[in-house]
Amino acid sequence: MGFRQAIVADLDVIERGYIEHFAHEKKYGAYTVFREGIYPTRKVAETALQNNALYVYEENGIVLGSVILDGQQPEEYRKIEWPSNAPDEKVTVIHLLMVRPSAAGKGGSIVNDARACKATSLCLLDLILESKMFLLLLYTKSWDFI
Repeated sequence: MGFRQAIVADLDVIERGYIEHFAHEKKYGAYTVFREGIYPTRKVAETALQNNALYVYEENGIVLGSVILDGQQPEEYRKIEWPSNAPDEKVTVIHLLMVRPSAAGKGGSIVNDARACKATSLCLLDLILESKMFLLLLYTKSWDFI
């Protein structure tokens, strides 16, 4: 089925994905600033679902990842001198891209599909790695780095 907007029935599997993520980090080391019980949580997914901002990526009926897409930009983004000054309604921010550890390598597919889903928007990818925030303004159609 690919990329689609999440439904209530997806919340359990999304939450299991978060649990798998934390188990994987405990076993192999943490590369994100996510903290079990703090962020991400089922409540975060529920809020995104209520705001029509939660999406899932599935293959053969199995949800492999989830992402939150909306126009909410942290205040820090406004301090950055971007190559393009698009109005808020033309910006889509990718938040909380989560790929189940068993589906490692599918992040690029999720981002490509997210970009296609919001094709009329300028996409900002919000990645948090090793306690540092990296912001990438994405213009190209190539997502080989994910």
